[in-house]
Amino acid sequence: MHTYRGILLFSTLIIIIGACGLNVLLTVDIGQWLVLLCSILFFLFHFAVRQIFEYDSSGEVLIFKNKTIFSMNSREFADEFPKYLLDSYKIQESLFDRKLFIKVKGEKRTSLLQYNISFLGDEKLKRLKLDLEGLLRQKYQ
Repeated sequence: MHTYRGILLFSTLIIIIGACGLNVLLTVDIGQWLVLLCSILFFLFHFAVRQIFEYDSSGEVLIFKNKTIFSMNSREFADEFPKYLLDSYKIQESLFDRKLFIKVKGEKRTSLLQYNISFLGDEKLKRLKLDLEGLLRQKYQ
Protein backbone atom coordinates (compact mmCIF):
# COMPACT_ATOMS: atom_id res chain seq x y z
CA MET A 1 0.00 0.00 0.00
CA HIS A 2 1.90 3.04 -1.25
CA THR A 3 -0.91 5.55 -1.23
CA TYR A 4 -1.99 8.05 1.36
CA ARG A 5 -5.56 6.84 1.09
CA GLY A 6 -4.76 3.33 2.25
CA ILE A 7 -2.49 4.51 5.02
CA LEU A 8 -4.97 7.14 6.20
CA LEU A 9 -7.79 4.60 6.17
CA PHE A 10 -5.74 2.09 8.13
CA SER A 11 -4.54 4.67 10.66
CA THR A 12 -8.09 6.02 11.00
CA LEU A 13 -9.37 2.54 11.83
CA ILE A 14 -6.60 2.02 14.37
CA ILE A 15 -7.33 5.37 16.01
CA ILE A 16 -11.07 4.68 16.08
CA ILE A 17 -10.45 1.32 17.73
CA GLY A 18 -8.08 3.01 20.17
CA ALA A 19 -10.63 5.75 20.80
CA CYS A 20 -13.26 3.13 21.53
CA GLY A 21 -10.90 1.63 24.09
CA LEU A 22 -10.29 5.06 25.57
CA ASN A 23 -14.02 5.70 25.52
CA VAL A 24 -14.56 2.75 27.79
CA LEU A 25 -11.70 3.78 30.05
CA LEU A 26 -12.27 7.52 30.19
CA THR A 27 -15.98 7.71 29.32
CA VAL A 28 -15.31 10.32 26.63
CA ASP A 29 -17.86 10.65 23.86
CA ILE A 30 -16.68 8.84 20.72
CA GLY A 31 -18.26 11.55 18.58
CA GLN A 32 -15.80 14.09 19.92
CA TRP A 33 -12.90 11.82 19.02
CA LEU A 34 -14.22 11.27 15.52
CA VAL A 35 -14.73 14.97 14.87
CA LEU A 36 -11.22 15.74 16.11
CA LEU A 37 -9.69 12.89 14.12
CA CYS A 38 -11.48 13.79 10.90
CA SER A 39 -10.48 17.43 11.26
CA ILE A 40 -6.83 16.58 11.80
CA LEU A 41 -6.74 14.14 8.88
CA PHE A 42 -8.48 16.61 6.58
CA PHE A 43 -6.02 19.40 7.32
CA LEU A 44 -3.01 17.10 6.98
CA PHE A 45 -4.31 15.74 3.71
CA HIS A 46 -5.29 19.17 2.40
CA PHE A 47 -2.10 21.09 3.16
CA ALA A 48 0.59 18.43 2.93
CA VAL A 49 -0.28 16.57 -0.25
CA ARG A 50 -0.52 17.37 -3.93
CA GLN A 51 -3.00 14.76 -5.07
CA ILE A 52 -2.95 15.24 -8.84
CA PHE A 53 0.13 14.62 -10.98
CA GLU A 54 0.01 15.30 -14.71
CA TYR A 55 2.73 14.53 -17.22
CA ASP A 56 2.88 15.25 -20.94
CA SER A 57 5.70 14.40 -23.30
CA SER A 58 3.84 14.42 -26.61
CA GLY A 59 5.41 17.60 -28.00
CA GLU A 60 8.88 19.08 -27.99
CA VAL A 61 8.69 19.95 -24.29
CA LEU A 62 8.11 17.96 -21.13
CA ILE A 63 5.29 19.22 -18.92
CA PHE A 64 4.99 18.24 -15.26
CA LYS A 65 2.14 19.46 -13.05
CA ASN A 66 1.25 18.91 -9.39
CA LYS A 67 -1.97 20.30 -7.95
CA THR A 68 -4.59 19.66 -5.29
CA ILE A 69 -8.17 18.53 -5.74
CA PHE A 70 -9.58 21.19 -3.44
CA SER A 71 -10.65 24.43 -5.08
CA MET A 72 -10.00 26.66 -2.07
CA ASN A 73 -6.30 25.81 -2.23
CA SER A 74 -5.86 25.64 -5.98
CA ARG A 75 -2.13 26.24 -6.13
CA GLU A 76 -0.64 24.47 -9.10
CA PHE A 77 3.03 23.80 -9.59
CA ALA A 78 3.92 23.36 -13.24
CA ASP A 79 7.24 23.06 -15.05
CA GLU A 80 7.91 23.00 -18.76
CA PHE A 81 11.28 22.46 -20.38
CA PRO A 82 12.63 21.05 -23.67
CA LYS A 83 13.22 17.31 -23.75
CA TYR A 84 16.93 17.68 -24.44
CA LEU A 85 17.45 19.36 -21.03
CA LEU A 86 16.35 16.23 -19.15
CA ASP A 87 19.50 14.85 -17.49
CA SER A 88 18.21 12.16 -15.12
CA TYR A 89 15.36 11.15 -12.87
CA LYS A 90 14.91 9.28 -9.61
CA ILE A 91 11.81 7.88 -7.93
CA GLN A 92 12.04 7.78 -4.16
CA GLU A 93 9.55 5.53 -2.39
CA SER A 94 9.04 5.59 1.35
CA LEU A 95 6.41 4.17 3.65
CA PHE A 96 4.02 7.10 3.22
CA ASP A 97 4.79 8.66 -0.15
CA ARG A 98 6.47 8.57 -3.54
CA LYS A 99 8.45 11.44 -4.98
CA LEU A 100 9.80 12.01 -8.45
CA PHE A 101 13.03 13.96 -8.74
CA ILE A 102 13.89 15.34 -12.18
CA LYS A 103 17.34 16.74 -12.90
CA VAL A 104 17.30 19.40 -15.61
CA LYS A 105 20.67 20.43 -16.96
CA GLY A 106 20.94 23.68 -18.88
CA GLU A 107 23.96 25.49 -20.27
CA LYS A 108 24.61 27.55 -17.15
CA ARG A 109 22.95 25.70 -14.29
CA THR A 110 21.38 22.47 -13.13
CA SER A 111 17.99 22.31 -11.41
CA LEU A 112 16.42 19.56 -9.35
CA LEU A 113 12.63 19.46 -9.59
CA GLN A 114 10.49 17.51 -7.13
CA TYR A 115 6.95 16.15 -7.62
CA ASN A 116 4.66 14.20 -5.35
CA ILE A 117 3.47 11.08 -7.20
CA SER A 118 1.96 9.24 -4.22
CA PHE A 119 -1.45 8.94 -5.85
CA LEU A 120 -0.10 7.69 -9.16
CA GLY A 121 -1.23 4.11 -9.79
CA ASP A 122 1.24 1.32 -10.43
CA GLU A 123 0.38 1.09 -14.14
CA LYS A 124 0.79 4.84 -14.68
CA LEU A 125 4.02 4.81 -12.69
CA LYS A 126 5.35 2.04 -14.92
CA ARG A 127 4.43 4.02 -18.06
CA LEU A 128 6.10 7.14 -16.62
CA LYS A 129 9.32 5.20 -15.96
CA LEU A 130 9.30 3.69 -19.46
CA ASP A 131 8.72 7.08 -21.06
CA LEU A 132 11.49 8.79 -19.09
CA GLU A 133 13.90 5.91 -19.77
CA GLY A 134 13.08 6.15 -23.47
CA LEU A 135 13.74 9.89 -23.50
CA LEU A 136 17.09 9.42 -21.75
CA ARG A 137 18.10 6.58 -24.10
CA GLN A 138 17.14 8.71 -27.11
CA LYS A 139 19.15 11.65 -25.77
CA TYR A 140 22.36 9.70 -25.15
CA GLN A 141 22.40 7.79 -28.46
